Amino acid sequence: MQPRFSICIPNYNYARYIYETIESVISQCDADFEINVSDNSSTDDSIRVIEGFRLRYPNVQLRTCRRNIGFPANVARAAEMASGDYMILLSSDDTCAPGALAAYTELYTALEDRATTSVVASTVNVIDAEGKVLGSRGLDWKLWQGATLDGSKSDRLGVKVYRTDPESLLRRSLQLLRSPFAFASTCYSRQLYQQVEGYHHGAAFNPDKRFAWDLITEASDVYFIDHPCFNYRVHAGNQAAIQAGTGALRHLVDEYNATLSVSEDTLRRAGMSREDLCVAFIEQDIGLRGLREVAAGNRHLARRMLRFGLACYPTIAARNKIISLLRTSLAVGPLGTMIASRVKGAAERRWNIKEAGGQ
Repeated sequence: MQPRFSICIPNYNYARYIYETIESVISQCDADFEINVSDNSSTDDSIRVIEGFRLRYPNVQLRTCRRNIGFPANVARAAEMASGDYMILLSSDDTCAPGALAAYTELYTALEDRATTSVVASTVNVIDAEGKVLGSRGLDWKLWQGATLDGSKSDRLGVKVYRTDPESLLRRSLQLLRSPFAFASTCYSRQLYQQVEGYHHGAAFNPDKRFAWDLITEASDVYFIDHPCFNYRVHAGNQAAIQAGTGALRHLVDEYNATLSVSEDTLRRAGMSREDLCVAFIEQDIGLRGLREVAAGNRHLARRMLRFGLACYPTIAARNKIISLLRTSLAVGPLGTMIASRVKGAAERRWNIKEAGGQ
């Protein structure tokens, strides 16, 4: 039996994009799906646009919030509407590429009895506000180091399909405090969604990262389709742009909270301790991000980040070499920009070589 997908779309004031978003799903005529939109009390023409689809297509559903409940809660509200076998959370400014759901259908069918416990993601194209392709985001080899090419599934889909074990992917994701998947491309069974208690993290930015960590904690397998199945839109009003405009500290508050609230089950499967996670926060989000800001000339922001890290974990920060280099780069004036650039570059280069299994 062909699997049915629930495409869950949280929306707020994206009338200018959501027509294209829904149309891109409707056009997936070689797959079985439903579209569930939760509108977060939009004040633009979003409802009119969505209603236009709902009146024409019985598999389009709309739920409206009487008041704005915030982004994470609205994502969860959209997901609650799902009744399909597999779920994808799609932002209302992103789109499906032609054949996306057909590829996911083919892979999940091939997974047979492991399908409901497997997480699948794919490459995404990056598009601008007008839909022009700016580039793509594929496998993050810093996280997927050691992933192996699955020959039989690659042959079946006609594109490269990689597999990695959840433990190593989770460990690297926590060590680098990154999400291993693009939000739009991440697919999982409704059973797995319910097993992790749904989309319940209330982070101001990137709540999908914590959700991804939960999924990997419970997954038996993780697969990546090395082909752009979705389009991620960048523009002045999306989450990434808003985050950049807040001076970074709201992001750091979320990351600090993660060091306190990541579950023991997640840490155990990753083979890490709580202190390991705190060290990762200090090194990655304070030290290396701070050096990046110094290299870019944002010394004031880097100082604020350093103070925040020292307030959170003073003992760990005091003995961290990256923090020492950040302090030095801030203390020596303009010379610090050169120091920060070299240190940041060296830290990033050590992850740039793919392992043989991932070629």
